Amino acid sequence: MRFDAPTNFVAMIGAITGTLGLSLQAIGYLLKKPKLGCEKDKVFDSYWANSSKLIVESNPITSSESIAKSTDLVAISLVIKNERNLPITIESIELKKGFKLNDELIFKNPSKEFKGQPLLLLIPSAKHKFPIRLDCYDVVNLSLLYFFYKDKKSDTHKTRKERVIIKTPYKKFKFKVKIDYADTVIKNKKLKDYRKTLIAAEESNIDPAKY
Repeated sequence: MRFDAPTNFVAMIGAITGTLGLSLQAIGYLLKKPKLGCEKDKVFDSYWANSSKLIVESNPITSSESIAKSTDLVAISLVIKNERNLPITIESIELKKGFKLNDELIFKNPSKEFKGQPLLLLIPSAKHKFPIRLDCYDVVNLSLLYFFYKDKKSDTHKTRKERVIIKTPYKKFKFKVKIDYADTVIKNKKLKDYRKTLIAAEESNIDPAKY
């Protein structure tokens, strides 16, 4: 059998360039593939507490008392990032096994009296209406409120591990977050962090006393 070096060399170069081309296409596809980042907001607060301590009023047709006695309320503030150079739309955000707070219910942020005035201890971020469109490399800060039916074995000092599900037309993105009990968050929050939250709330036109 005769060995044709030039022909084999050309074939080898063709195979290499073909493989390189496919690799570049794969990399291009991965770079264009939608990707979201999600983490707890480091300025605004996330916490959970007994609903009966937080719900203050509701629409007359809604029985907030029965809901409050049988559920815990989770307030979670998130920072969501579009990590690609193409826009993406967030259709909804869910917490696994949780159901969203009805807009007819109003809850109060944990507070205590200080010189005769209520001092708000925990402040969630702003609420948003869905769908939310994120442009390329855009970031959105938002807060979500959910009810969870009480676990008979639940401990008020326990850290909840929740799964955040972000639904988009492309797919559902899932993230795990840890949420501490309200008293634990208050205990660990430093004065400088509290001031930072108040300044951010003012800049974002958030009224800490209402939610």
